Amino acid sequence: PGLRSPLPTLRRRARARPRTARGRCGLLLLHRSGLAPPTPCQSPGARRSSPKCGRCRIDTRQLNTAMAGDLAFQCQCSAVQGKLRNASRGANARFTCYCDDCQVFAHHLGHAALLDPNGGTDACHASTSQLEILQGTDHLATLKVANRPLRPVLRWYCRTCSTPLFNTYDNAKLALFGLILANTAPQQRDSLLGPSRGVIWRQFATGDLSARKDANIAAILIRLVGRQISARFSGDWRGCPLFDQVSGASIVVPLQLSTDERTAAQAAITSRAF
Repeated sequence: PGLRSPLPTLRRRARARPRTARGRCGLLLLHRSGLAPPTPCQSPGARRSSPKCGRCRIDTRQLNTAMAGDLAFQCQCSAVQGKLRNASRGANARFTCYCDDCQVFAHHLGHAALLDPNGGTDACHASTSQLEILQGTDHLATLKVANRPLRPVLRWYCRTCSTPLFNTYDNAKLALFGLILANTAPQQRDSLLGPSRGVIWRQFATGDLSARKDANIAAILIRLVGRQISARFSGDWRGCPLFDQVSGASIVVPLQLSTDERTAAQAAITSRAF
């Protein structure tokens, strides 16, 4: 009494076809009375939803969150230690960069061993607010490798052991953070981030990279710009410990790599190729 007739999508026979038009995916399962229960229908003949169903949509964001965790890193002398909070393959794009600036940076600091045999840097992009420095902020130094307005990148390292650590733009409001993964535990980074999505700037690599696929650099840049816009409007950029929260300037005065120093590093790259 007082109940309306069942919806027209219901079938009269319990063991006939799906009881609702969308019941195959478990999106709308109704009792024979027409009421929507809080749990899937248990009536005879009602199909159970299955994650293998092609029409079911699995929320990948929930899966990525479930696999997220803190990715620890440290320099070679352990003076600088920190972590990337909530790192996951869904939130952080992992790639191998072969650009000339990354190679110059490693060679200038005397840490070419952190590069792969072709001169690549294993890295991932992240939100600046994911970074947490646990100790050694006073041991940080930063360097501008390229003296070009279109490359306003700061490359951070430990001034005690000269280990390359991460890259940012020269202003926190631009919200770029790239972590060099050679300073993390292999098993932990592979578990959280998965394998590299491919290579970028292969034209600067030494040796043959024909077996390596290219990363989707357009997708990486789109995600980066989206992260920057989000951080700018939300104020999330203020959470980066490498910059002043008011002005957005770096906490360390950047050094500029001289022309002679860059030339020497490039010569080291060339000699390594042979």
